[in-house]
Amino acid sequence: MLINLLQKTKLPLVSVQNTVALLKEGATILFIARYRKERTGSLDENQIADIQKTYQSIQDLTKRKEYVLKVIEEQGNLTTKLRQQINNTWEYNALEVMPVQIHK
Repeated sequence: MLINLLQKTKLPLVSVQNTVALLKEGATILFIARYRKERTGSLDENQIADIQKTYQSIQDLTKRKEYVLKVIEEQGNLTTKLRQQINNTWEYNALEVMPVQIHK
């Protein structure tokens, strides 16, 4: 998950890690931008908001992948290859059409 977050935000690892930790602790974007510059590498409000949005999107996609895997497994159609492809997918559109493509 962290690798995807880094790829999408193109920000330094330490800045992203510390920002996510602060967000998980309940800190607001404005608080982080103003009072935690030393932990974020002086990220601005837009960069912090981008991290927050991207992190939430990745979490939502991860939950969706878990649900898709569960449904396909319950149907008895989950193969090792399909599981691997779903786990390696990081775009909603690709995830939603993948099982259809593989079973055609």
